[in-house]
Amino acid sequence: HAPHHSHRPAIFSELAGQRQSDCANGPCIQRSLAGNRTNPICPKQLPQSIPRAVVLITMVAEMAARAGARVVTSLLPGKGEAMWRGLAETDADVVVFLDADLERFDPRYIPALVGPLLCDPAISFVKGAYDRDIAGDLTVGGGRVTELTARPLLAAFWPELSEVVQPLGGEYAGRRDLLERLPFRRGYGVDVGLLLDTAELLGVSSIAQVDLHERHHSHSDLQSLGLMAAEVLHTILDRLIAQGRLAADAVSSTS
Repeated sequence: HAPHHSHRPAIFSELAGQRQSDCANGPCIQRSLAGNRTNPICPKQLPQSIPRAVVLITMVAEMAARAGARVVTSLLPGKGEAMWRGLAETDADVVVFLDADLERFDPRYIPALVGPLLCDPAISFVKGAYDRDIAGDLTVGGGRVTELTARPLLAAFWPELSEVVQPLGGEYAGRRDLLERLPFRRGYGVDVGLLLDTAELLGVSSIAQVDLHERHHSHSDLQSLGLMAAEVLHTILDRLIAQGRLAADAVSSTS
């Protein structure tokens, strides 16, 4: 497996497993992006049960029903629309979002993502970090839209978020009292939108990352990636306009 690299923040939880960790018996919860980078903030062993937590996965309804899940159908298209509808249909205190195109789902993702929320009341939003499988080889970093669109723009305008390894990753968790205060972009801009809005509302110190080790998923063609990049770009531009850092007539907004 690929080793840790210098650009990856050393301040995230570690999913229990193969990688070397100071907390071998469970996720080792470290400080968030703006916090202390050395001292753990959580006991090595997480609670055995996670009260009032819910996992929302956007997937084919028939598959979800066969697996015993309660299926909620979105009335409108779009990833963000499905996520918002799922949030509205539940009442759990903690919500975990997982993309449905994962090809090797690891159930340890869920307690790893929830861990920082249980261990530190100052943490409200947790992003997953991972290596990606490209043609059988594990690659550090994000996909093409992440590395060519999202991360350069974040580094330029929100340098405090430049250490977020997977800003467009679909594996993350948040507290309900935060998520209900955030707008959900209807399409693929939802992931970076929630990240930016959390940082704006609560500060970067409210955001943590967890190392999920590996992520295997299906890959999109260039046409689909172009649409995704456009939605991510418009989401970021809209946030710059809302913060008064870009003239409102500089670009046409999208929903």
